Amino acid sequence: MKTKLFFATLFLLFSFMFSYEYEEKIEKSFNLTKDGVFKLSNINGKIILSTHNKNEVLIKAVKSASKKSTLDNVKVNFEYKDNKLKVYTNKHRGICNFKVDFFVKLPEQIKYVKLESVNGKIDTMGKFATMNSNTVNGKIMFEGSFTSTNLKTVNGSIKLYVKGDLKGNISTKAVNGSVNIKMRRNSNFTVNASTINGSIRSDFEASITRGLIGSRMEGTVNEGKHTINIKTVNGSIKLFKI
Repeated sequence: MKTKLFFATLFLLFSFMFSYEYEEKIEKSFNLTKDGVFKLSNINGKIILSTHNKNEVLIKAVKSASKKSTLDNVKVNFEYKDNKLKVYTNKHRGICNFKVDFFVKLPEQIKYVKLESVNGKIDTMGKFATMNSNTVNGKIMFEGSFTSTNLKTVNGSIKLYVKGDLKGNISTKAVNGSVNIKMRRNSNFTVNASTINGSIRSDFEASITRGLIGSRMEGTVNEGKHTINIKTVNGSIKLFKI
């Protein structure tokens, strides 16, 4: 795990050293209903995703590189079958001076979404059923509604803004980064949170204990219908009422 993390960080540092002189845009559309599955896996670049009230997926991928040969050796792949769409990038060995930025629109209340990236932020907005985001080097921002969400990052912050009533469980995990969650004051949940190096603050009634190493928060708000699990190693944790 440490070796993988080292090479991911090294890849990110080398990517920032290059300017991107060449660019290619790819635009695709697919029919997908709210019972569909969407998966996107990226290597280097941001993911910006939102929902709309159409049974259609709209994707714009912007490839950028410092050399034309590099651009040609970075591929964006699409696999579509049985109301399931998988999108992923791959590259030839040794190529690092490139990025692919994704801009995506999905049907509202889509059944399952999984977003993955090595180096790049993940920014999502809209109405979902299950929404999962995972990145190594990058922040995660999610504003919307869901029935379940799992957000993970190694180096970056997590910001979650729950629109409307809380309708599902939340799981967040960071290593080097803070976790901020905003919810309605009438939200109904049980919370379990911990950090090793960082503070914890909550606008909701919960028990916060601080030890010699780390801090914890536990509590049941209203009837405790949903569960919220929050973990970070180096970063603060905040729960806000809105």
